[in-house]
Amino acid sequence: MKFSNATHRSTTDPEARLFRKGPGKEAKLSYLAHDLLDVRSGIIVDAMATLANGALARAAALEMLKKAHSFLPPLPLERKRLFLGKEWLNCG
Repeated sequence: MKFSNATHRSTTDPEARLFRKGPGKEAKLSYLAHDLLDVRSGIIVDAMATLANGALARAAALEMLKKAHSFLPPLPLERKRLFLGKEWLNCG
């Protein structure tokens, strides 16, 4: 039997989705957690959970950055890209 979100649903949390962390790993009903970290201080400045869908990680990062914009220092004008985790983000 092939497992999919169409065939497997949680009775207590129907929005949870099957997610596999890597090849050969077991798929589990879950959500993904995302943290926005100030690397210099090591402090988590924002956190959120999304549906288990790898494509939502970038959208979560952008949303957290927009909220954190009020207390983060501005980027220098000559800086056009920002490094986020494993990706470069175009800023302008």
